[in-house]
Amino acid sequence: VAAREFLWDIPGLDAYAGYCIAATLFLALPASLRHGDHIRVSMVLQKLSPRVLNIFEYWCLSAASALSIFFAWYAGRMVWQSYVYHDVSPAADVTPLWIPQLFMLLGCIGFAVAFVDALVSRIQGRPFFEEADGESARSRGVVIARERALAALVELPLRGERERMRRDHEAGEQA
Repeated sequence: VAAREFLWDIPGLDAYAGYCIAATLFLALPASLRHGDHIRVSMVLQKLSPRVLNIFEYWCLSAASALSIFFAWYAGRMVWQSYVYHDVSPAADVTPLWIPQLFMLLGCIGFAVAFVDALVSRIQGRPFFEEADGESARSRGVVIARERALAALVELPLRGERERMRRDHEAGEQA
């Protein structure tokens, strides 16, 4: 935005911004899965019996593991083909496409490893997701902080009232 205002043109800058956004999104996939920030259909999960829920979670984690491994494999093939065929960006920057695609591949591999880890954790009976009910730990932390702040606001007047009552009680005992 600033470069546009000062009439400073950098060829391919928009392409680099796109590469950075894509890299950020793909590299964040494993961590967001671990923190429960991906969409989970918790309303459906709450309605299932424990036995059906157990089967459903195994099936979902198995399918997600297989699909993420499949996606990582084909992302790796795409990066390799871009490297072998010297595929470059059609934009003004003429960047070799295997460079930004490499970050997508790393994110896909991390995502596949995270799903396999979740499946193995589920098989071993260990929790994988930071929250069992599908709510992200980040939003839970915000809610807890908000509840503590409200409790502190409510308790401030009560604390003063308790101190006044204690002083009145002590004054009554001394009289």
